[in-house]
Amino acid sequence: MRDRRVAGSSYEMVSFASLLSIFNRKNIIKTVPITLFFLLLGLLYLYIATPRYMSHTSLEVEVPAGNQRIGRVEDLIAAMQNPGIADIDTEIDVLRSDMLLSKVASKIYTSVRYTDTSGLKKREFYKNPPILVNDIHIYDKRLFSTTFIVKVLDKNRFILSYKKPLLKKLLSQFRIFETENDSVFDRIYRFSEPVKGKSFSFIIHNTGAKAGDSYRFSFYYKPELIKNIKKNLNIKPASARSSVIKITYEDIDPYRVRDFLNMLTQSYIALNIDKKSKNASSTLAFLDRQLAQIKKELQHSSNLLKRYKERNSFIDIDTKSREIVDKLIDYEKAYAQAKLQYQTFKILRAELRRGNYAAMSGFGRAYPILDNMVQQLQDAEARKAELLITLTPMHPEVVAAQRRIAQIKRGINEVAAGIDKELKQHLLALKRMVSKERSYMKQLPEKEQNLANLERVFGVNEKLYLYLLQRRSELSLLQASKVSDIRVLDKPYVALKPSKPNKTIVLMTSLFLGLLFSFFATFFRFNTKIRTAEDVERNSDLPLLGIIPYVEEKDLYNSAYVLKEPTSTAAEAFRAIRSNLEYIAPATEGGKVILVTSSVPNEGKTVVAANLASVLGMSEKRVIILSLDLRRPELHHKFGLSNKLGISDVLSGKAELKNVVWEHTVYKNLNIVTSGRIPPNPAELLASTNMKKLIEKLKQEYDYIILDTPPINYVADAMALFKYADVILFVVKSDFTDEKYLKAFNEIVRKMNLKHVGIVLNSVKKKYNKLEQFDRKYLYYEP
Repeated sequence: MRDRRVAGSSYEMVSFASLLSIFNRKNIIKTVPITLFFLLLGLLYLYIATPRYMSHTSLEVEVPAGNQRIGRVEDLIAAMQNPGIADIDTEIDVLRSDMLLSKVASKIYTSVRYTDTSGLKKREFYKNPPILVNDIHIYDKRLFSTTFIVKVLDKNRFILSYKKPLLKKLLSQFRIFETENDSVFDRIYRFSEPVKGKSFSFIIHNTGAKAGDSYRFSFYYKPELIKNIKKNLNIKPASARSSVIKITYEDIDPYRVRDFLNMLTQSYIALNIDKKSKNASSTLAFLDRQLAQIKKELQHSSNLLKRYKERNSFIDIDTKSREIVDKLIDYEKAYAQAKLQYQTFKILRAELRRGNYAAMSGFGRAYPILDNMVQQLQDAEARKAELLITLTPMHPEVVAAQRRIAQIKRGINEVAAGIDKELKQHLLALKRMVSKERSYMKQLPEKEQNLANLERVFGVNEKLYLYLLQRRSELSLLQASKVSDIRVLDKPYVALKPSKPNKTIVLMTSLFLGLLFSFFATFFRFNTKIRTAEDVERNSDLPLLGIIPYVEEKDLYNSAYVLKEPTSTAAEAFRAIRSNLEYIAPATEGGKVILVTSSVPNEGKTVVAANLASVLGMSEKRVIILSLDLRRPELHHKFGLSNKLGISDVLSGKAELKNVVWEHTVYKNLNIVTSGRIPPNPAELLASTNMKKLIEKLKQEYDYIILDTPPINYVADAMALFKYADVILFVVKSDFTDEKYLKAFNEIVRKMNLKHVGIVLNSVKKKYNKLEQFDRKYLYYEP
């Protein structure tokens, strides 16, 4: 069975013209109310929805060129010597870190959220709430999700209750479900006096509430607050490869949005300055120890050189030897600096191996790669700690967080091993260069050689001491400096208009939905009625034997109208059915029995049967039509006959057939048998032996026997007659018969293995008739 139905609705081809037809006079009755309904929904949403405001700020972050991937020894040394900060992605992670947002939230958001419950709109108080809750002690985390309600009686008293879920509210009415704190609520309290329950205690003060006012308050749960802040916070680079970060925040209070962004930038800058200061302090302590040692060695080498020159005043070094000594001093200085860096890193690596990742804070500028990874580790550990507040250690999210921590730790150790290897290779290379230059110096005369050695040691110590002094001076300035590497470019502002909901978008969406549903209501009908021949073909594989046009005159329709208007389009439609019957009806001995039925009453089966019999009777065929709808007979009305005697009397043995047969006055080949008196047992009469004998007798006398039977969905009378029928016509009324009835008839045909079954589509209006209309001038042509 072909069924191309979409979403259970009657499908029609949709064109642009059909889209515009929702505005025609007929459909506008549906379109206007539906569209207005959706527009009213949009306006109601705009009125009820809590407005949200948005503002932004932008920061310029200094990202040094040295903060890059290290692939060579020179890159490593440049990165360690560059006192830069992390890359943009790392700075964004810092801005979104729980640590920083927690600091900001504690200054902007109080521990209590206050809202006004009067009216449909929800209004939250950012500053100066009419009631103030303090001295808060909460011992059960579930209370963080509880909304408390304060109904003010007068300036000194109030009633405290809380918002109950619907199920709990119903159960509490019968005292089926009560909590340990329920006895505390729905009682009168005095302002500024403690309210104590088994799981909480707090004090409520009146700071401006009036009698009759009603307010709600709830307690902020810090992890949930941070989660909501992150959801409303958007941080991203201003453009590709830009060192400018744009920060956008959204909230229901425009002043809180501005204050939050200001506090976030201030806290971030303060964190940056503090980090610079801590890094400098840690490194300064190490440099001071190295300076003390190098200073001693410098004084000692200076004294030795001075005494040697005093004893050997006549000795000097020639120009070539001086070049060797100066080059050796430079190499030994570089070797000493590299050795110092290697020793420093060995101390740091030992701390990292012991799990003391905080030691990295003093060396962040020297090793930015490790500093970034340690920062990631701290964020991951903070995330795990946040999850453990509400989840167990075996929860998948906690396990995933632990795997992330282990992965970062492995990465830190791998990077540290790589840096250690690079430093060691660089140190060995410098050591080989020093040894090579020393071999050149051994070729000098002994006294010159001794003098060169003393000058070499003194020169190395002097340059190393000056290098350490320079580094210490830079770090001292850095430690004393309160200037950040971050610059605020755009300061946040107080938004005058809400960003959400957008009135234009909401109203345009409402209008679009209204027109869309109007279109669905017009073209994708959900009444699933059969209307066109295409609907019949989609729902059944049975042949469509004819399409009967709609007859507007009601009185004419309730009659054998082909006898009154034999040249009408409806009459021609019945003649087409007569022609089709010649092909579908099997060859039989005697007359052919044509059974006409439908699914439910008022589908026009009796009209079809009467007019089909009339068309057949207008030809040379002898035709008789039997009114076998013994429960609700209508055939006698179609021909204007009396119904005192009929087929029921014949079947019950109370009358003979010749006494109930009516012969048409004009068309003598057309005979009619009405139903007669309504019997108490119609089904038994139709299934009786007398019915069988009657059919056999009529087949010998008539060419066509038309049986007008009851609807099959109401009674089974018609099914008892199927065995006598050579052709079964199932009448479907356009815009009346439901698809399910046609499908049900298909199932009956399949189960009973019926043959020679066809469908007649009755009362089809012009707009549903896709066939070309008859030319009435041709039908009425007179030569």
